[in-house]
Parts: sequence; C-alpha cells; structure tokens
Amino acid sequence: MCSRRPEYNKKVIMMQAMAPAVYASETEEHPYIRAINLYFRSLVGSSVTEMFNGEFRFLCRMTEETERLCIEAVFGIVGRNWNEFNRKMFPVILGHYPAGVAAKQVKHFIQIIKYGRFAPYSYSSNKNLALYKEHIPPRYNLSLVTVPTYVYYSSNDLLCHPSDVEAMYKDLGNPKGKYLIPMEEFNHMDFLWAMNVRKLVYARMLRVLGKIKDHKKGNSTNSLANKNVPQNRRRRR
Repeated sequence: MCSRRPEYNKKVIMMQAMAPAVYASETEEHPYIRAINLYFRSLVGSSVTEMFNGEFRFLCRMTEETERLCIEAVFGIVGRNWNEFNRKMFPVILGHYPAGVAAKQVKHFIQIIKYGRFAPYSYSSNKNLALYKEHIPPRYNLSLVTVPTYVYYSSNDLLCHPSDVEAMYKDLGNPKGKYLIPMEEFNHMDFLWAMNVRKLVYARMLRVLGKIKDHKKGNSTNSLANKNVPQNRRRRR
C-alpha cells in the first residue's frame, strides 16, 4: 500500500513486522507448496478455511497418531519445532487457523516464491496490461515505504528465509531495527503459538512500543510548553 500510495506513509506511526514473507528468493518450493498450488488452481474465489473445515480437520482429530501426522505436515511448511509447540493447543489452532485467508492470497504468495519477485498478483497477460500497464506486474518499490519499521525474524522459518528478510530490510525507506530470534528452532508459526513467545518476541515489541509512546508524549508536552499562553485579562466592571 505505502509503495503504491506513498501518501499513506503519514497515516502510520510505526510498523513491527513479524516474519515478513515479502521476498522469497530463498524459499523452497517444496512438495507441500507444489501440492497446495495444484489444489488452489480450482479455488480462485474460495477460502483456505473451507478446505481445512473438511477432511483435514476430521483426519487430524481421529487419533493421536493422525494428529501427529497433521502437525508434521504443518511443520513441513513452516519449520519443525516440537520444543515450543503446545500439543494441547492443536485443536484450538485447527479451529481458528488459517482464518480470513483467501485462496487467491496463497496463490499470490506461491507466485512470489515461483518467480522470485515481490509484485502485485499476476493475472493473464492481457489483464495485467489493463491493470498495471505492463504484461508483467511491476515490482513494489519498498524504498517508498517510509514508515518506521522494525523487523523480527527467525532462522528456522521455511516461509521466510533470513537472507530474504535482510534483503527486504535493506530496501525499506526507513528501517529502524531488525531482531533475529535467539532460538535456532523458532519457526514461522512460533510467532503466534510458541510457548515462550512472550519472552522471546512480544516483550521486545512492547518495549519498542513504549519508546514510541514516550517519544510522542514528550513531543506533546514540549509542544504545549512552547505555546504562547495568553495572559488573563482583567475583567471590566
């Protein structure tokens, strides 16, 4: 949004990006991704949630063994980390994840992986020409994103490779800080579900938010102090 509509940069105070899957030159198009791609070719307007509401969730809830197989399937996409995964939470995760994700969004991400370009969704050549004035969608220019941005990423994220995150960070118009999670096994899903995510990620994010809040409060106080306060005039009787 901010690269295509730079005027929106002024409307955002700050961005804290967890596992930003933006560049994907190092992301492998592994068998799970290829299988999902084949499945989604017939789901242009469908929701990913609809797919998970059926056989997949039923299979995962049959026995402990099928549940483990389902978890391994998820790990095959996001990275394996049994130490931080609370297995008792898996039924809850199945009930809410993925939520609000359309098949088109997943297909767009697969395009980014396949072609190695962070660009808008690619339709047919003719439709691209009508929408973007080019046969191939133009890359997003991240240097136009001037919102102060902090990035959090991990080494075991199969959807968001560290080198891709660092390349994206360099291209941003106003990068303020990047933080590699100090746990080698930390994966893409752990940013939401890891048992120690509060200590590993959220505490740091809250400190950053606190600094911004204090900075804004200080500026507000200074602006009030610098205002010329009119002296009270004596009332005439």
